Amino acid sequence: PGNKFPAALDDCENAYRALLELGFKPERIAIAGESAGGNLTLGVLQRARKHGLPMPSCVVPISPGTEMGRIHAPPSRTLRMKIDPILPIAELQRVDELYAGGHDASDPELSPLYADCRGFPPMYLLASDSEVLLDDTVLFARRAKAAGVDVRFEIWPVLPHAFPLFAAIYPEVRQSIDDMVAFA
Repeated sequence: PGNKFPAALDDCENAYRALLELGFKPERIAIAGESAGGNLTLGVLQRARKHGLPMPSCVVPISPGTEMGRIHAPPSRTLRMKIDPILPIAELQRVDELYAGGHDASDPELSPLYADCRGFPPMYLLASDSEVLLDDTVLFARRAKAAGVDVRFEIWPVLPHAFPLFAAIYPEVRQSIDDMVAFA
């Protein structure tokens, strides 16, 4: 709450700029993020385009939050609120308020679901069919694909929100990590 939007996105943009300034070629940079980090990953792409920076080679948003304004929409937020063991929908509203503050939640840098995706690099999006943010990911993947972005999208069964974090608990998740590495 002490560093509301756009502070985290500013930091991510600055980190990406620093990589470029250090001489890392954009085609050698992949950006990935889970949940709020997936949101920031998509925000960095918008900032890169806005400031004329080269795009990274690819991005991997995992279970990204893409709609920060309407807490009970997209539909999976309501339909899966009793089965998502990680992200309780009631708390999501509080997180949105603490992060966004009074900022307009329809700002695409805050809610990437409303972003113009033209010119974005290839993306590999992942989500679980058990999580409240499933439709955030599905709807964003559709939007990006409609804008001509090379999109790979997978829905994994049963696993929790941001499931690649839990490889130590769920051995089957190792495959998703291998797939992300192969994609990059």
